[in-house]
Amino acid sequence: MKWYDGRGKSLLRTLAKTLVPESVLTRPKVPYPITYAPQYKAALAGRLRGLLDDSDAPVRPLIDLTAARRIAADPDLLDRGGWFGRADVEFALNLDAWLRRLRVQPRL
Repeated sequence: MKWYDGRGKSLLRTLAKTLVPESVLTRPKVPYPITYAPQYKAALAGRLRGLLDDSDAPVRPLIDLTAARRIAADPDLLDRGGWFGRADVEFALNLDAWLRRLRVQPRL
């Protein structure tokens, strides 16, 4: 029902057809803005460096260590999208915490 006409939020768009202008119904989704606090970037890069320094970190076999090292060395790279942008670093750190909590050690 969410995608019955090939577009996201199809049901909502259909229900709101008589309530909002066409331009609102047909506009593309806009991502939420990201706060670029320098302190957050520094803290995130610091945590990433800590993960890279820990040879026993369970997430290490699952991430691109070369890309992670580039980010750790240049936190401004966190502002770009794609592999190992800010969201990817957050995901890697959260995955590492989850793997530790459940005592999972991936074998590749």
